[in-house]
Amino acid sequence: MLLNTNCNLCHSTSIKPLYSKADLNIVKCGSCGLTFLSPFPDEEAIKKLYSEDYYLAWGIQEPKNLELVRSIKMATFRRELEHLRKYVGSGKILDIGCAMGFFLEAARESNWDVYGVELSTYAAKIAQQTLGQKIYNGALEAAKFEDGFFEVVVMSDLLEHVTDPASFLTEVMRIIKPGGLLMIVTPNLESLSAKIMRRHWNHFNQEHLYYFSPGTISRFLKEKSFEVLDVYPAVKAFNYIYISSQLKIHRVPIVTPIIKLLDKILLNNSIGQALFYAYAGEMSVLARKTEIKQDVS
Repeated sequence: MLLNTNCNLCHSTSIKPLYSKADLNIVKCGSCGLTFLSPFPDEEAIKKLYSEDYYLAWGIQEPKNLELVRSIKMATFRRELEHLRKYVGSGKILDIGCAMGFFLEAARESNWDVYGVELSTYAAKIAQQTLGQKIYNGALEAAKFEDGFFEVVVMSDLLEHVTDPASFLTEVMRIIKPGGLLMIVTPNLESLSAKIMRRHWNHFNQEHLYYFSPGTISRFLKEKSFEVLDVYPAVKAFNYIYISSQLKIHRVPIVTPIIKLLDKILLNNSIGQALFYAYAGEMSVLARKTEIKQDVS
């Protein structure tokens, strides 16, 4: 276990317990409100999290389900790209934590020059089959992109997994050109689902190390020379098959038993495959890298 007694945002040591569940201890900074696990899993445990088993919750054990998941993810990502197009519509785009590359497939449809970084060897190999060697298998820092290389960097369901968001965002800022955009999708600690479910919130799990609110994520970004342009609820595409797979791995009291009953009716027919859109307790954050003024005095 990695003991973390200092807030990554404001460096305060005023850390207070918030929730405990199973083997998770969730704490909150008494100064700025940043919420995180304490302690973190150690490095070896984190590596094990992102093996092939991590993707069991996507329900892709059967090859036919991989195409279903691709259609779901790309439907979500096309919506995100529409929002990006309000600000910029082409150039080099990087997806950090690109998984199997579905966001980049959607971006390539719109003529973006696509790049990806993925820590999981299993997922990166699948992405490389479609997108080639522009998918880097490893950590962002090891990819060694040039300063200001990208017009846009996207992190969808990624920042909450990072052990040191402050340092990570410094590296992200370095590789975005001045005036370039950063899009983050992450669970929202102030969402309605978080307030209702409290410690049973489905986003409280061992791979999510940090939990952001609109206030804490905005403060992180401002301190890294980003101007926050928009914070809005993240709408995602789902179907019943995907939700059923998720809730069997990430169990929720009352809900998971109901899902098992519904499986008998919905799992193997067209209704279970039908797409719909919903809020899932997450937010999208869009920010612009500002020009850093040089002190010439």
